[in-house]
Amino acid sequence: MVTRKQAKRLSLPLEGRLHRRIEVAAERGKGKNRILLDLYLDPSLEGYPASALYHLVLSVQGVLLLSPTAWEIPLAGGVSIPDAFLLFPWGTAYLEVDTGHYARETVKEKLRLFRKADRVYWASPNRSRLDWAQDLAATYGTPLVPLWLPPLE
Repeated sequence: MVTRKQAKRLSLPLEGRLHRRIEVAAERGKGKNRILLDLYLDPSLEGYPASALYHLVLSVQGVLLLSPTAWEIPLAGGVSIPDAFLLFPWGTAYLEVDTGHYARETVKEKLRLFRKADRVYWASPNRSRLDWAQDLAATYGTPLVPLWLPPLE
């Protein structure tokens, strides 16, 4: 599942993909911050809710910004599973996308579980959320690398 711009960057054809326009809240509790996105889905993602598709497309955006050697975005979530597994010449990294919906305890648990990676990238389209997550990680002694996700086109 990708935006048109992501498909072009990844050299992915859009033929055979389903077009779906979704409307999502860009940030929790920020009032009128709804955004519309045109996504191109693999047919297997047809039944996914808009919030899950938004999370997936942000994961793709994070992967594109980081340019790992290899990567995988698992479609099954949960506290113990990062949004993407990344492989670099220097080692492994996890990518976690945070749109502001995680409670403090959930972030704390994810940080604890993700310590086994060589690096953890915490990505968000909200800079203040990145600051909050970085402060929380420092409190628990878990290093993370903040990754700001620019607005999707």
